[in-house]
Amino acid sequence: MSQIAAADIGGMGPTAIAIARALSLEILYIADEQHGRILKYNAHTGARLAGFGTTGFGDDQFNRLYGLVIDPATRDLFVAERGNGRVQRITNAGAFVLKWGEHRTATGSPQGFFNEPIGIAADADG
Repeated sequence: MSQIAAADIGGMGPTAIAIARALSLEILYIADEQHGRILKYNAHTGARLAGFGTTGFGDDQFNRLYGLVIDPATRDLFVAERGNGRVQRITNAGAFVLKWGEHRTATGSPQGFFNEPIGIAADADG
């Protein structure tokens, strides 16, 4: 794999990576905690394909993202967010699908939250 520019990732470095295979292309997803985004690269050439997400508390925004996994059936991403105490399902193009948990507030959350999730996994069945 070609070298990916350190300036793309940010000073804190990546917190998670995941690889998806699509036909003859392997796509590398990198969680960039500092900028609250996920970067998408061609895993063979290192060419940056896209990036999505911003820092925040809303749907498809991220706060201290720490875990990534790809659903092998749909190629959607599951993102564990330590800062928001939740897991989001995002399409491989970056569109919000669903979430589990909610950003914590002083009064709590009606949906509940996870206590700083830092990892996530999927089996072969998704």
